[in-house]
Amino acid sequence: MDMGRWVLGETALSPRILSVGGRLGYVDDGTTPNTLIIFHDYPTAPLIFEVRGLPESADSKNMDKYRGVSIGVVVDCEGAQW
Repeated sequence: MDMGRWVLGETALSPRILSVGGRLGYVDDGTTPNTLIIFHDYPTAPLIFEVRGLPESADSKNMDKYRGVSIGVVVDCEGAQW
């Protein structure tokens, strides 16, 4: 989150937040969400933070990736990617 705020140049908490998630894909007694999307409505640009804890396929122990990244920060901008 801090790295995303740094990219935007934002130092304050976002004025509005929307979060959706849950524990998906597992049949167990776990209560901690393994999938979560948080939308921060910053004036500069929206900041979307995502947690995904699902394997890439039913028979795999490898977690899925977004644009080749399993853990990290992906910045998408109009006309550029960083």
